[in-house]
Amino acid sequence: MDTRTCLKTSRFELEADMFAMHLLISDEDIGEYRDCTLEQLSRTFGYHQKLIELRLKK
Repeated sequence: MDTRTCLKTSRFELEADMFAMHLLISDEDIGEYRDCTLEQLSRTFGYHQKLIELRLKK
């Protein structure tokens, strides 16, 4: 999209990833595993660590 329309899609991708992670991992899930590292959360939920970081930001 950005090569044809000159729009920066990275912002939209980031917002989409954040939205998806909030749908897929609930606050209760985060609370249950609050003592775990990013790597452990990534393995537990089956998502890349960068996505887990996005979920934990807000």
